[in-house]
Amino acid sequence: MIVNNTSASAGLWSDSEEEEEDLRDIQMAPVEPVTYDNDAISAQALLQLLENENNSLAKDPKTVFTDNGIIRAQSNVLQSLRSEETPESSKTFWESFLEDPQQQMQKIPLLIYNRIRTHPIPEHLRSRIWLLLSDAKVERMKTVYPTLLSEDSKFHVMIKRDIPRTFPNVAFFQESGGEGQQKLFNVLKAYSVYDYDVGYCQGLSFCIGPLLMVQMTEIEAFAILVRLLEDNMSPSNTLGSMNYALRSLFTPDMLGLHIVMYQHSQLVKELLPLLDQHFTDHGITTTMYCSQWFLTFFVYSFPIELVFRIFDIMLVDNAILTMLRFSIAILIRNCDILLHLNSLESILEHTKGQRLLGIYGQDLDLVVKDAMDLIPIITQQKIDVLKEGYFVAEKSAQHDKMKNEVQQLRLQLKQAKMEAQQYKERMQDLEQENEKLKKMNQNLKQDLVDSDASRIQLLKDCYMLKSTLDAKE
Repeated sequence: MIVNNTSASAGLWSDSEEEEEDLRDIQMAPVEPVTYDNDAISAQALLQLLENENNSLAKDPKTVFTDNGIIRAQSNVLQSLRSEETPESSKTFWESFLEDPQQQMQKIPLLIYNRIRTHPIPEHLRSRIWLLLSDAKVERMKTVYPTLLSEDSKFHVMIKRDIPRTFPNVAFFQESGGEGQQKLFNVLKAYSVYDYDVGYCQGLSFCIGPLLMVQMTEIEAFAILVRLLEDNMSPSNTLGSMNYALRSLFTPDMLGLHIVMYQHSQLVKELLPLLDQHFTDHGITTTMYCSQWFLTFFVYSFPIELVFRIFDIMLVDNAILTMLRFSIAILIRNCDILLHLNSLESILEHTKGQRLLGIYGQDLDLVVKDAMDLIPIITQQKIDVLKEGYFVAEKSAQHDKMKNEVQQLRLQLKQAKMEAQQYKERMQDLEQENEKLKKMNQNLKQDLVDSDASRIQLLKDCYMLKSTLDAKE
């Protein structure tokens, strides 16, 4: 069963004696999910009201406004905003939003947050809204992109090789050398030139693919990719100026991937201790089942309709935070099933995307709801603490590694000393043996000299004897 927070089921509106009602406290980061108690805000009515009241907002504080993260308004105003939610009202909400997006993002950011968390962005508006929410610098890229595309990339061959096998089941990318594959290649090549340190990583294809699938141009997709990856901005959770900072997922050391997998593993340990122990008992590590989720933004594992919903939310929330909520929510929903699987192979087989989603049937809205129910639990503050924990753990691991290395060096030094002593003793034995051989050599030399003297004497004796015998004859 999915983890629920009692506060998440509270009604949206509450009465007060002063006829002013407060929306329960919703922090900008993280923003609590909003529920409607069978009533929903009419987007069309709200936007129309805000437009009418725009000029009086400064003078009349009882118009719809935010106060330290709390939305306030007069009781009669709030009552007038209640109506039944319909697909048509959703379209009207976003069409009204597109008329003056910058003003709306400043005026009603909390309602936009919660609209996206509870309803998908209409398909025909998705690309335009993604561009606005991400604050992608399309105009600047219109000059930069063609220049990048005209330059050579050392990853050209590698990108060409990977393109056909990146989205084998998506019609837009299936045709060899077709429009989809060519657009994907162009954006990947341009980015490999734009960011030399990252260059090319196959995971980037899964970030770009959904952007092209919603009918973005190459330049628009490239502009959003740059915004998603850039990590040189000041930290921000403000709508339209989010700091996504996903670049470290794709750097050669993949530091970002290591961090998010650590965060995921710690959340599993905290929220699903039985499952965590079950994984440990069967030798399953985080890397085995979820590294692909984070590196491909779930594109490789989940239906594209769900991926679009995840992208909707990622663009208004911290992207890593969003992916962690989905990864944990899906495990919570599948916990009982996973606990009844008793082999490494069967558990890993079930963690493949389609099997994990089997428990939801066709209800992708429930997947999103499960993830959004974790907003009060998996917060920005929590993942920031876990990120610090990663570096502490890494530092501790490095310390332990260095300690082990020192111990190994000490053992090696001790062994070397023992071997040196053995060599010394052996040398001494050899020197003694050498002295013996020297003496033997000297004795042999002396024996040789004595032998030569004896031989000479014998020759003399023989000569004298021969002379004597010759004289007698």
